[in-house]
Amino acid sequence: MRCALLLLLAPSAGSEMALRPRAALRASAKLSYQRVSELEARLYSRQLLRYSNLGLDGESDAKAISAVTSALVFGGATSGALVVQELPGPDIVRWCVSALLICSPYAFLSLGLTTPGLVQRAVSAGRRLISPAYRARMLRHEAGHFLAGYLVGLPVTRYSANAALSAVECGPPVRADGGVPDGTRARSQPGAADVSAEDALNRLAVVSLAGIVAECLCFGQAEGGLADLSQLHAAQLRARALGSTDDDDAVQRERGEDERNRVRWAAVQAYALLHGNGAAFERLVRAMGADLAVRDCEAAIDGERERERGRAPPAAFAPAALAEELAEPWAYANGQWPVERRAKASARAHKSEARSVAGSADDATAAAALNAAVRRARDVVTRDPQLSAAVVAMIGAVSLVAEAVAKGTPLT
Repeated sequence: MRCALLLLLAPSAGSEMALRPRAALRASAKLSYQRVSELEARLYSRQLLRYSNLGLDGESDAKAISAVTSALVFGGATSGALVVQELPGPDIVRWCVSALLICSPYAFLSLGLTTPGLVQRAVSAGRRLISPAYRARMLRHEAGHFLAGYLVGLPVTRYSANAALSAVECGPPVRADGGVPDGTRARSQPGAADVSAEDALNRLAVVSLAGIVAECLCFGQAEGGLADLSQLHAAQLRARALGSTDDDDAVQRERGEDERNRVRWAAVQAYALLHGNGAAFERLVRAMGADLAVRDCEAAIDGERERERGRAPPAAFAPAALAEELAEPWAYANGQWPVERRAKASARAHKSEARSVAGSADDATAAAALNAAVRRARDVVTRDPQLSAAVVAMIGAVSLVAEAVAKGTPLT
């Protein structure tokens, strides 16, 4: 996810955009920066916004690159051995080809050290080809950026959700009516507020974290968080360079804590925005999956409002080829996010298992009591056979008397 950082941090230098009609959700979110602890972030998101869930350590990319390297090592060694034995021609040719194949993993590692972005794009393209779940994850990741930018007033200029390199590019901040709130317009029009560098940075932070939060809501855990966090860190460094140059240790520590707090605050804000606009998010996912234009994607976000006004929204349905990426397990449906549906299903399974365990325990208790009674009766019979015989005879006599009384036979 890329944004125009220069325009965001210096909005007065941005070019003025044409005024567009007021949309239902455009720039409707009002952000208020404040302190947020890690515990508060967890409680507000129902334990969803945890460090282990946000994918900020790049572990997913590391595992993918490690798997590719292992496959290259195995494939290079195997193919090199086969070439030496089967390839016709002079020995020098066979040995050179074999050496090239065996050394291919080291060439891949060298390429990764010199141009890591190229290797990451190549691995991402490969994962897209073989994994519908990964395609769905990246599509929803970019949709989270798009929707958050639309809600906080950072308009999307273009996006790419189905290519090897996914990205959402944002322009300068706008008001709800589509105008750019720069300093000139703020002085010429009453009621229009100038956007400070701090406010622009807060908006960018929410947009940057929205992709991670969208993954968490749909899949329970994010994978693409490292790149977004790196972008946000670069924006914060630029904002710091534009501000004070004081290098005092206490000031540096305070700024570091402020950056960490902004990440937590932005994650909570993104969670609130996406969680409250699930239907709009799903419409946007389908529009982006069909590679519709930016304006059509924005219209898809406001689809419900357009239907209320009697105007049909643009066709925002993805082709049949994207059926797996838009599958129900990953989609917002029936007022619930996938992570919420899975949590409820897990709770029902736990309750059913608890009832089954309780029933099994009751059955085991009853069986144990019956076995104990049988053992006691057997012990009595074994210990005093005559007493047992007398008891059996008494029970037989009582049974005969009861039967006679029931039939009305006089007892003599």
